Amino acid sequence: WMEDDPWSFCYGLERHLVPVSSPQGLAAFTTVLRTRLAEITQPEAAPDGASFAALARQLTDALKYIAVSQGDIAAYLQLCPAEHRTPMDCEAVASLYLKLGNAAEALRWVDRGLAHVHADASSSRFGFTLPALRRDVLHALGRTDEAIASAWDEFVAHPSTWTYQTLMRYVPEGDRARWHSQAMEATAQADLGSLLQ
Repeated sequence: WMEDDPWSFCYGLERHLVPVSSPQGLAAFTTVLRTRLAEITQPEAAPDGASFAALARQLTDALKYIAVSQGDIAAYLQLCPAEHRTPMDCEAVASLYLKLGNAAEALRWVDRGLAHVHADASSSRFGFTLPALRRDVLHALGRTDEAIASAWDEFVAHPSTWTYQTLMRYVPEGDRARWHSQAMEATAQADLGSLLQ
């Protein structure tokens, strides 16, 4: 169904299947995906250009989603060798390390993702959530001042209710009145839409 799907009814099927699958069902689905991916990536498979690439990407993305759902960093990394890693891959791995309580390793992966974005401007649309994740990681490491500084820079650059709420997530309770006042002063220089918010 995923492969013969001209109307994309089964696109992202794994996102619906994984939460309701038994361990045995998920293992069977994973085996089918891995087997099919191995088949189409054999040299003798004579792949059909763009359609082959799209199918390989779809199968790989499904396997990545399963690896994330299982918290399996090793399985995820097997699917994206270092030379093919994207900012999204770095973000996924960083998030897994953060969930596992290894914030130091999570920070290394976030910074790798940001390095990708800085090196290749075309990848920035895939790494736009990395700065927010970096703040969460810094906060988890006890480097809250750095998280606040990052959130403040974003607020000043793009004042809005969203960036304000982001800033206040990291500000300690006792400092909120001071930061609120500072934010309102900075907002006075914003465009009318932001100022109205």
